[in-house]
Amino acid sequence: MRYEINIGYPIDEITKSRKRLEACSKGERHDRVPVILCIEARYFAKALGISYREIFNDADTQYEFLLQSRKYLAENIKTDMISGPEIHVHPYFDNVTAASHFGGRVESVEDETLQAVPVIRTIDQMKAFELPAPDAGLYGTVIEWWNRMKELAADTKVSFDGAEGRVNVAPLNLMALGPHMVAIDLIGEDFYWWCIEEPELCKEFLQKITDGIIESEEYVRHIAPRPAPYDAFGIAEDSSTVMSAEMFRQFVAPYDAQLYDRFGKQYRGMHMCGPSDHLHAALVDELRITAFNSFGYQSKPEYIAGSMGGRVNLLGNINPMLMLSGTRGQVRDEVMYTLKYLGPLPGYILSDGANVCPNTPAENINALAETAFEYAGLHPELFACAPAPKSNDEE
Repeated sequence: MRYEINIGYPIDEITKSRKRLEACSKGERHDRVPVILCIEARYFAKALGISYREIFNDADTQYEFLLQSRKYLAENIKTDMISGPEIHVHPYFDNVTAASHFGGRVESVEDETLQAVPVIRTIDQMKAFELPAPDAGLYGTVIEWWNRMKELAADTKVSFDGAEGRVNVAPLNLMALGPHMVAIDLIGEDFYWWCIEEPELCKEFLQKITDGIIESEEYVRHIAPRPAPYDAFGIAEDSSTVMSAEMFRQFVAPYDAQLYDRFGKQYRGMHMCGPSDHLHAALVDELRITAFNSFGYQSKPEYIAGSMGGRVNLLGNINPMLMLSGTRGQVRDEVMYTLKYLGPLPGYILSDGANVCPNTPAENINALAETAFEYAGLHPELFACAPAPKSNDEE
């Protein structure tokens, strides 16, 4: 074997995570609310002392980094992200994959995330935009690296505390940003003004991007078929949170709806960093999302419980800056406050909101799972296997 990696994580903890997530998927609860984090490569690069830029050198380098990241996660961070005797890997390029595919420029800065640089500067350039081949730019790189990682996974031996495990290369996906986010990456903030000044031309541009996403997604699903049944699609629309609900309904919702209707009849996931409260009605009633994932900490739990609770599966939304700079006690208090409103909801998963910052102390991250146990102990009526509350002597 080319790689051998033993992860110091007991199988019984993996089993507990699986039971939590299985119960959650049925609208039930096991022993506590599950914890899934938006904890990305930039966090692990810092933790492992690895140059962030280097992980984008080639597929082999990134694969080795992903193995070490998953080991670090399992051994240091309390989550339910490992719910089977396997570690999941997939090519990763921050959020610039789509921008690159559609002709945007990508800049790499040492120890910073990859950045999309706008390339369309005039409305005439936007009008002249033509769709690329379905595997252009980083889309092609993702496909190439995915195939290489499958080869490497077959040559890797994994164990969890000595018990046999495996590497699972996740189904090939292009980590779709919504059409509006792609437009912002290609044009920059001018696109907001152009939507007011030249709305029909902007809608034509958004339709082109939508058509391109559909073409590439169909291409990927042809060369790497999903296991049946598979009718799920996730979209990120961070750039839309600064828009009014009326603008969202004109310049975001119609194009996301096409993607959902084509690929997400069973699961329609949405991610939005930032303040999204004014968009919840459109997300639920018009786009009919089934999951709101890693939504921004600006949405107060009492509000989102009323606007989406019981209608949409929720994953969020502890303030990542508080997790970075606050005390464990402050994080615990915010988690307990969030669980007061979201903990009783079926399908709720506790998370950050959104993206764990590099150098965030492990004790602050682990406060999420620890406080989830505390909450379950205080509300045994909600949990099938709630832990017993601690006595004063155990505090």
